[in-house]
Amino acid sequence: MKAAVRDGVVTPLAVLPGGIPRVDLESAGAHAVYRDPADLLDRLEAGVFADSRRLR
Repeated sequence: MKAAVRDGVVTPLAVLPGGIPRVDLESAGAHAVYRDPADLLDRLEAGVFADSRRLR
């Protein structure tokens, strides 16, 4: 996460099953943290994804 932010990734996101606590991901720069892949898919129409789709 820190490398993504350092390299200029605008809206980094994370999925919790990676074993890193939510608070650590958020403090490293994650703008969105999802419980699992299903949670991410359920929220495709909202959050960071909604903003990127409007820019197309």
